[in-house]
Amino acid sequence: MSAEPTTNDFLELIDWHIAKAQDRAARALNEVRGKAAAAGRFQSSATAIHSIERARTEFDAGVDAVLGELKRVAQSTKLNRDDLRQLAVQRLEEFATAAKAISQAEQFRSMGLSQQIDEQFAGFDRHLQFAVRQFDVGLRVPAEPEVPAVANSITVGTMIGSSIAQASPAAKQTVEFTLNIETATTALAGFESAIAGAGLPPKTVDELMADVHTIRAQLAKRSPSRLIIHEAGKSLRHVVEGIAGGMLTPTVASAAAALWSALGLG
Repeated sequence: MSAEPTTNDFLELIDWHIAKAQDRAARALNEVRGKAAAAGRFQSSATAIHSIERARTEFDAGVDAVLGELKRVAQSTKLNRDDLRQLAVQRLEEFATAAKAISQAEQFRSMGLSQQIDEQFAGFDRHLQFAVRQFDVGLRVPAEPEVPAVANSITVGTMIGSSIAQASPAAKQTVEFTLNIETATTALAGFESAIAGAGLPPKTVDELMADVHTIRAQLAKRSPSRLIIHEAGKSLRHVVEGIAGGMLTPTVASAAAALWSALGLG
């Protein structure tokens, strides 16, 4: 007997697409800032606007992915379409806020760019409203996006030094992890403090902070997305593992280990 999909299953799907878009936006921003810094143009209006534009590009792609998922799920399940739409729009509005933060344009306001930044940010909201309206009236038909790989999930109360095998030898297994918000928040603050005092290159700090901001924003929500936290955590770990050995101080290494444990990354 197969189980019917739920609205939580739908939320997990669209959160996965949003997490991917946020990760692409953070990486694009790091590329923009790295090139600007190398050319001596970091503190410039061009860098500020270019940063927002790159974040906007990935935001637009994320909107299309979520609307494509909404179309697919509404057509292939018995879930209420209006409920699905409301949840999708709610998530996309939160995504718009997150995408603006990822652009890190706020730091350029002191250069007299507030009006330009506000105009650029308003474009995110206008695009979202336009895209949803066009979708509602049938004039926007987004392509169905990629589907995340599915793994069997087993909930285990307590397990020490054990593993579970199920179905075929090649089957993929996972153990469900329960996120402790307080522990994760404390570990994240400790990690941020550690990298702040480690004297890391600005480009590396920017990469780290992009994911730190994403995780912090999720932990502050009433119902944080474990999927987004997990994806941002994996991205963060990738950056940390790429730091040259001599620059990875014991303090950072220790704080990172505590954060991986709190986020269920091992």
